[in-house]
This record gives sequence, structure tokens and C-alpha cells, in this order.
Amino acid sequence: SSYTILMDVTPWSRSLSRAHPRDALTRVFPPSTPEPWALELTTGARCRVRNGGAWGGRADGLAGAYFCDDGRFVLTEFNEAPVDTSSDVWTVRIGPLGDVQEEFPAPTITGIHQAWFASR
Repeated sequence: SSYTILMDVTPWSRSLSRAHPRDALTRVFPPSTPEPWALELTTGARCRVRNGGAWGGRADGLAGAYFCDDGRFVLTEFNEAPVDTSSDVWTVRIGPLGDVQEEFPAPTITGIHQAWFASR
């Protein structure tokens, strides 16, 4: 059977992308701890969750979880949630990525103004 999938690329674009998958989709289940697919930081930067592709690294081992429109990244450690929800104002660590051996200053802790979650 033929079907169409409509996907929202960013919450700021107000447009949908259309896809026509060749194979049947498998059922997916939501994670036990949902993570936002997009963020707007208190600095005004807008960030989208990582969706594949090769990204740079850092000597401190932090990895990119979101790409922000100001050229920086939301950083996280392996198997750690990138968004800290332990206080009233959620925060993320922001910084650059480059060569995996490159030394960067410590990430900046930045507040989240808005977060978008997907729903069924």
C-alpha cells in the first residue's frame, strides 16, 4: 500500500515535509523519559535535536545533542539526558564542537525558554 508521511521539520517554520516511504513502518514506542525535539534558549538561540550525521567532538568527551542556529551545540555526556530538569528553570550546556582532540573552554550553562515535545 502507498501512504504519505507529513513531518514537522522545526516548530518555527510552520511548514511540513512530505515523504513517501517504500517500506512499511514499524511500530515505535515513546521513551520512558521524553526529550524535547526542539528548544528555544533564554539567549534566543533555537536548537533542533540531533538526527544522524557526523558531528565534531571535543577533548573533554562531551558530544552534541542539539544543533543551535547560533552555530553552537547543546552538549551532553554519553547516556546522559542533555536537558537538566532538576530545577524550576530547565538548563543545557552549550559550547562548540570541532576535532575530537580539540580543547574547548567549559560549556556555558544556559536556560531554556521553550521546549517542544512530539505527541501522538
